Amino acid sequence: MLSLPVAADDSITKDAATKLLYDAATAPACADIDCLIEHRYADDAKAKKLALELFHASGDLAGVGPDEIMDGSYRGKIHLVPELPIGGYRKHLEWVAAAMTSIDAFFVAQFPDPKLQPRYRWRALGFRFVRSIGKRTPSAYASSWAIEYNVAGSLLTSADGVRETLFHELFHLNDEAHRDWSARTLATDYDAIVRKCGTKVSCLAPYAPNDTMVRGGTYYRSRVRGRARRPLLERATRDAGEAQAVGEAVQVRSGRERAGLESVGGRVLWRARSCLLRALAHGERWRTTRQPKLLC
Repeated sequence: MLSLPVAADDSITKDAATKLLYDAATAPACADIDCLIEHRYADDAKAKKLALELFHASGDLAGVGPDEIMDGSYRGKIHLVPELPIGGYRKHLEWVAAAMTSIDAFFVAQFPDPKLQPRYRWRALGFRFVRSIGKRTPSAYASSWAIEYNVAGSLLTSADGVRETLFHELFHLNDEAHRDWSARTLATDYDAIVRKCGTKVSCLAPYAPNDTMVRGGTYYRSRVRGRARRPLLERATRDAGEAQAVGEAVQVRSGRERAGLESVGGRVLWRARSCLLRALAHGERWRTTRQPKLLC
């Protein structure tokens, strides 16, 4: 994946925006990024409005990925083609915009003091929309402050699925920027779990933060070695999603039930922050043990 150049303030540069929006196509002569977005989304007024609002709100830019044959490892070779999120695919842009708004609100709530901000980036990201031919994987992957988003991805079929996936990919981007922090920090615990369980589902289940499995019948994070050293990420992704869901639910409830949800939401938010934000953003290291254990 090509690197996404950013300005000193982490905003996407005009040259990067041109590449992201048009890839190999000829871009119009524009003075600014708004103009590039307007021309690119000219065939779908609703999508154009969404793309502009997303860019103005968070600096995130929705463009396209290249036409390429991806080495999908155990998935085999995968043909990805550019797919602008317009027309029948506009719902994916809607889901991305909603997810990034929710994620932004989540992080702002964790770090309300503008003078005490974490070394963790969640804005000014590039979204490269693609479609896989004959396959439904990968749903998404991320590098260099850009997220490749597959409109045919098996995990991207609902607003909740998109939000969880983007929160997950956001961690990978920051993990990369922190020199693969998770692998260095969690390797001891991950290796201990693998030594104990191998690929035995019943043994792995207590350590698995979700029920995602792959062909062959084992948990995804135990199968893919390069990504499997991130139980912290998966747990925090789930907790953050729960926290956001609880926050939304609290708004429409009252009385004893409201108080109970607020209490639950507070605990969930604290777990998510403890397990992910403080550790990565502030450089804290986890103490590992010889016995497998959940870190969150």
